[in-house]
Amino acid sequence: WDPPLRWQRSHGASGSAATEVPPSPASPFALADVGAYAAWRESDGFRDVSRSRYSAQFASATWHASPTLAIRAQVGRSWYLYRIPGPLTDAMFAADARAATRRRNWFSPTITVPALRAEWRPREGTRFSAQVSGVVGDRSSVQFVGFATVADTAACGGTSANTSW
Repeated sequence: WDPPLRWQRSHGASGSAATEVPPSPASPFALADVGAYAAWRESDGFRDVSRSRYSAQFASATWHASPTLAIRAQVGRSWYLYRIPGPLTDAMFAADARAATRRRNWFSPTITVPALRAEWRPREGTRFSAQVSGVVGDRSSVQFVGFATVADTAACGGTSANTSW
């Protein structure tokens, strides 16, 4: 039985690691497919205080409960931090294209997506599948929203330990 869920390698912009374990023909009740990857990226932006960090991980395992039933569990997670330099008017851009009007703005969500899938193929040409998944996470941010000509009067600098870089 060729499972419809296939493992594919993934590569991050700055680096990644991936692993896979091929199916075992020894037992139909063994784990048939196991895979995982991790990716990360870090960059300094063109403008002052414009920076970003990103990391993601994914793992999955498929268990062949019988020759016609496969159950897959998987979880994916991502986190990123984006420092937002704020808007510039045309005149501000002409004077200093790298300027930042919102030195304390940042956005940082953490997202986890677990999923469980079952697929049953009772005979050739017939397939039943069911999947349950969710999105779990939090969003941390400080953003002063306004026109470029309206000053952000709060103290500049990092607002928490994970944004002080």
